[in-house]
Amino acid sequence: MQKEIGKGLVEVTGKVSNIQNSVHTAGSVKTGPVTGNVSGSMSSHDQFTFRVDNTPVTFVHEGGMDVAEGDEVVVVGKMKKGQLEAYAVKNINTQARYDQYQTAHLVMLIFAQLLAIGLIVVVIGVIATPYIAYILLGTLKRKYAAEHVEAYSG
Repeated sequence: MQKEIGKGLVEVTGKVSNIQNSVHTAGSVKTGPVTGNVSGSMSSHDQFTFRVDNTPVTFVHEGGMDVAEGDEVVVVGKMKKGQLEAYAVKNINTQARYDQYQTAHLVMLIFAQLLAIGLIVVVIGVIATPYIAYILLGTLKRKYAAEHVEAYSG
């Protein structure tokens, strides 16, 4: 079952089918020309694709996800081109929940927004303020999705 829950988000509940998982890894490595020191960074995340009662869903998560074929789930996210881009997932069978919200991101974005507003006098603030506001709104949507999935009781 699919329903709009506000803030441009959609809730889909039902049985999982056709679940697939892939791991995406990205990074860079640099070697110092004189010292030969190696530095860099790597990151990876799991991308899950599945259907919930014939609604295609994608969910990107860093810590994996335990959802099996036939499990009953509630998924909250944003509908894009007929596919639900999930922000939060709750497995009703196991009560396990997964989301993309992190409090640290929200705190850093609020601090950055306040700094950007202070810099409006300079051109940098005029450019940074709307960009940071856009990212902040996306983070708040992820927080709302995580809270909605956590509170879901069926």
